[in-house]
Amino acid sequence: MPILGVNVVVIQDRKVLLTKRRDFEIWCLPGGEVDAGETLAQATVREAREEVALEVQLEWLVGIHSRPQWLSCGSHVVVFAAKIIGGELAIQQQEVLEAQFSPLNNCRAKCSWDTTNKCLTRFVELEGRFGITKANGISSPV
Repeated sequence: MPILGVNVVVIQDRKVLLTKRRDFEIWCLPGGEVDAGETLAQATVREAREEVALEVQLEWLVGIHSRPQWLSCGSHVVVFAAKIIGGELAIQQQEVLEAQFSPLNNCRAKCSWDTTNKCLTRFVELEGRFGITKANGISSPV
């Protein structure tokens, strides 16, 4: 069964929130697997809360990254852009070693995971091409 996951691009003062994963010790976007019974929006908001203690509001869909051969079962990750609406940055130590906001222009060099780099590239393309600030139709759970 393919893995369905979510990532979130959280921007603050033109800096992107990155987390250093405990399992692979690489820098990436916050996120994880979608739980049974959850919407993609709910999973994205939950992952931000669990991994970095931030409450976020989804702003727009960045894209979907598919790797059908990943770990022999495949992986599909839906990526949203979000803004912080509450909480204070704090890591969940079972999954995250560090979390920090990094300048957008340096993030791709810092991240060694192909998925993160593709997502950040897409984020920059969409933001620049369309001047996106907020998309309609993405609902965050209350």
